[in-house]
Amino acid sequence: MNLDHRATVGRARRTAEHLGHLVGLQPHRLAQLAMVVTQAATNVIKHAIDGAILIRPVRAARQGGVEVIATDRGPGIADAQAAVRDCRLTAATPGPLIDPLTWEAAWRDRYSHPGVGTTLAAQIWPDIAPRPHLASGTTRPLTAHLPCGDGYAVQTTARGVRVLLADGLGHGPLAARATTSAIETFNRIPATSPADALTILHQVLRDTRGAAVAIAELDTTTLLIRFAGVGNLTCATISPTGTRRPLRCQPGIVGRHLPTVHEQYTPVTAGDVFIMHSDGVTARWDPLHFPGLFAHAPQLIAATLLHHASTRRDDASVLSIRVPA
Repeated sequence: MNLDHRATVGRARRTAEHLGHLVGLQPHRLAQLAMVVTQAATNVIKHAIDGAILIRPVRAARQGGVEVIATDRGPGIADAQAAVRDCRLTAATPGPLIDPLTWEAAWRDRYSHPGVGTTLAAQIWPDIAPRPHLASGTTRPLTAHLPCGDGYAVQTTARGVRVLLADGLGHGPLAARATTSAIETFNRIPATSPADALTILHQVLRDTRGAAVAIAELDTTTLLIRFAGVGNLTCATISPTGTRRPLRCQPGIVGRHLPTVHEQYTPVTAGDVFIMHSDGVTARWDPLHFPGLFAHAPQLIAATLLHHASTRRDDASVLSIRVPA
């Protein structure tokens, strides 16, 4: 939801409250959620440019919650942690970096840098917040009136995490159908290698437009990422110092033309972040343009990159995996 005028604050709050009711938040948690959304959205409209807010349900093993991600393009704050710690945030605070209201959240993370902007992520849960996931993503449709043709899936495994990113050919309902089929199949089939999974998806997607699909597995024991991708997707490992190591997807379209799939293995170290995104995000973004970003939570990384690097000419998606320390 774009944050471009004051009326969107109320709309964002009502959306959050509706989702809170659906996931079973108690009244005091609903009030906390409403405060977080209202403060974040208001600060963006007052003090930032090109702001947006994402409000979505999140689930853990035995409970559901609501996640709020607010982001903008500036002006940003030089020392966000100190500003919150010292409780010096006032009506002059630039962007959605909110004060002790965020302490109501069961989980939170924030990133801000001068000249870049601010991104806040917060979650409200009925009970104690679950352990944060190693991977998360965000998507954005070409227009708010069409379903998004991009999508992703995240599976927690005994040794780490397994993810899929899909970009249905074109955009709109038919692209969304291809992506939905890919995600549903990925979540249904037994755990198998990325190459074998793509072969299965190819058969399932034959009655759709087809999609660009990439699958990655992080093994936190061996510190290896096993990867295979087909189509126009960008994938890379980002080191804590901003070094970018790309992995190439093979030409083709899953469901239309599948080449002989070759898997790749790439070693990672603690603190690395593995990024996957569709061609709705420019591949020319520079990790060094976002100082400190890649030390943050995966959903905060994904939301920041999507907001700053999407082309606005297509559906867009970003998925990130954080290698734990």
